[in-house]
Amino acid sequence: FTLGANFTIEVWNYYDAASTPNSGSNVNPWSDGCLWTNSASADWSSGAGNNNGFLFGYNSFVYRNTSGSEIQVDYSTNPSTQNWHQHVLVVNSGTGTVYVDKSSVATLSNFRTIGQSNGTLGIGIADKSGSSFRGEYLGFISNVKIYSQALSTSEIQQNYNALKGRYEI
Repeated sequence: FTLGANFTIEVWNYYDAASTPNSGSNVNPWSDGCLWTNSASADWSSGAGNNNGFLFGYNSFVYRNTSGSEIQVDYSTNPSTQNWHQHVLVVNSGTGTVYVDKSSVATLSNFRTIGQSNGTLGIGIADKSGSSFRGEYLGFISNVKIYSQALSTSEIQQNYNALKGRYEI
C-alpha cells in the first residue's frame, strides 16, 4: 500500500456522542474520534514503518514531517456532533490540507511522501499501544474514498454536493 506524494482521503462520518470529543487539554485522536490510521495493529507511526504513519482524527491530525518530527495540528473549528460530516485530507507534493464539509480547516506543512506502509490500515481506530487499542471512533462511518491524486477544492465541493442529500444536509 503506497499513497505517494499526491493523494486524497475522504471520509463521511457521524459522531454519535452528544458532547464534543477530545474536550479540554486532551485534544488528540488517541482519545476518541480517529477516522483513519496507517498502523492500526501497532504504534501509529513506527508500526507503519519509515514514519509512514499518520492519524486523521475528528478534530486533529498527527503526522511526522519530512524531518521526522511529530506534528499535531488541531482543526480551527470542531465539527458538530450528531450530524453527518465530510472530512477530507488532500496531500499535494509536501503540503496537506484538511477540509471539513468542503471548507479548509487546517494546513499541514512538510508532509512526507507516503511510501510503502507496513502497517495495518484502520478506519475508526488510532493504533495499538502495548496490548490496548486507542482512539476508537464512537459513531458511524459511511463512505471512505482514497484517490491517488490531490483533489482540487472544486472537486471536494462537487463530492460534498453530490452526497449531502444522502445525509439530509
